[in-house]
Amino acid sequence: MKIEILDATEEHIGFITKYSVDYISDGLLFDLTPEKRALLRSKMIQKIKYCNKKIAVNADNPKEFLGFIVYEDNVMPLVHILYVKKKFQNAKIGTTLLAEAVRNNEPIIVVPFKSPSFHGFLKKLNIKPLVRFYEFLRS
Repeated sequence: MKIEILDATEEHIGFITKYSVDYISDGLLFDLTPEKRALLRSKMIQKIKYCNKKIAVNADNPKEFLGFIVYEDNVMPLVHILYVKKKFQNAKIGTTLLAEAVRNNEPIIVVPFKSPSFHGFLKKLNIKPLVRFYEFLRS
């Protein structure tokens, strides 16, 4: 399958925002009070608006959504979230999306939380994750 990387459209941004906020605030962070969780969700929604958002689609069928990446172009790239649909996770889609965010073959990227699967993925690519917890809370 040939993969095409595109800028996320309004059609995709709603899903990207909801998935990212739900995954990080509800799925990863268990030690938050309801007030802190609500603050984190609010800050994440605002932050995602200004981040780069790319989607991966099937080049032969652009309506077939395969995954996405949310990142910031900084001196050291900051990857907030990388998502690939389960059935496409061994098709180099994550690698292709990550290459969009890490254009200069950076050996280190900043990530906002620990994720064993994502860190394992980065290790295979010889990229070291520099964890900066709650990066979404920074303005």
